Amino acid sequence: PLAPGPPPPPRAGGHRPAPAATQAAERPAAVELPGEIMKMVDELAAKAAAKPDDLGIWTDLGEVYYRTAQFDPSYYPKSLAAFEHVLARDAKRPEALRGKANVHYDRNEAALAIPLYERYLELRGDDLSVRTDLATMHLYSGDGAKAIAMYKAVLAKDPRFVQAHYNLAAAYHEQG
Repeated sequence: PLAPGPPPPPRAGGHRPAPAATQAAERPAAVELPGEIMKMVDELAAKAAAKPDDLGIWTDLGEVYYRTAQFDPSYYPKSLAAFEHVLARDAKRPEALRGKANVHYDRNEAALAIPLYERYLELRGDDLSVRTDLATMHLYSGDGAKAIAMYKAVLAKDPRFVQAHYNLAAAYHEQG
């Protein structure tokens, strides 16, 4: 677990997770989603259950559960389970690696997110958003120097990458 402090900056492709120390106590109440949305989620889950070897459906299910979890955190375990189902059949499925890492990021579980992001980047090394998210997980695992170097490397490739600038500023602030 991470030390108490400010939450990590938003993911390059997402929202800001809650800090680990206050995550359970301060988590906003689940938002009730419209019935039509939940029906779609349930239909996709049934379709996936009927086709356990269709990794595209299972990846979609993991992503749908992940998006649903952003309104109702009780869906994070379902998202992880769907991504793990995919990775058990194809350990190099980039979308499932990134999806599982994003769940851990949002739950502020840097030690679990980092190796998944690294595996993803072995396959898709040019993904600056994921590289930025990986840097943020290094920052919140206590390796500010590594995070700063990674943000700078992202900015060397794309000087206009706003999220990397923001996260770099947050890293400098965190480092004092």
